[in-house]
Amino acid sequence: AQQVRSGAFVVSLRDALGDAHCLRRDPRIKLIRATTPRAFHYQQSTFAMQVVSAVCFRALREERKIVYGIGIGATPFRDFDLYEMEIMFAMGRREECASSLCRLPELVKERGREEFEIEKCEGMTRLELSDHTLRQMYVSAMREVAVFGYVQTYYELMRVLEETTFDDVVRCVEELFAPDRSLMVTIVP
Repeated sequence: AQQVRSGAFVVSLRDALGDAHCLRRDPRIKLIRATTPRAFHYQQSTFAMQVVSAVCFRALREERKIVYGIGIGATPFRDFDLYEMEIMFAMGRREECASSLCRLPELVKERGREEFEIEKCEGMTRLELSDHTLRQMYVSAMREVAVFGYVQTYYELMRVLEETTFDDVVRCVEELFAPDRSLMVTIVP
C-alpha cells in the first residue's frame, strides 16, 4: 500500500486459474485504499463508506442500469486500515462503470447529501436498537482492545455519529478515493 499510490490493473480469472476454475462470468471492479491506522475515527470512516455505497448504487444501478451489486468494507489493522469497495456490473458497461468510479469524490459531492441524511438516520437507529449477548459483547470488546487499544463505548459511537457532518464524509471520501490515492483493480472473466 505504501509503494503503490494509484494504478489500474486488469486480471483475467481464466488466465490465472484456468478454464476449470472460471465459474464467475460477471466482471468486478475493486477500489482498495490503505491508510495509516485511525486516520479517521473508525465509526466515521465506516459511515462514509456506507454513504459512498448508497450514492453509487442509486446513481449507477437505479438510474443508469450499470451496476447490479456493490459491497463495501472497512477493516482496521495495527499497521494500516483497509477500505475496499467491490462493484459488480454487466460486461458491456465496463468502461462506463470504471470512468464513473474514477470520479467518486465528485459523485458524492453532487449526489450524496440526501444519502448522507438517510444513512445517518439509519445508523443512529441501528445503534440505539443494538442488543448484544454477553458473549458478543466480550468478543467485540477484545477485538476493540486489540485494534484500538480500548473499548469504544456506546456513548462514544453515538457521539461520533451525531457529530459527523456531510463535509466530514466528503473529506473522508476525498482522502480514501481520490484518483491519485486509490488502487483500482479490475477483474474480468
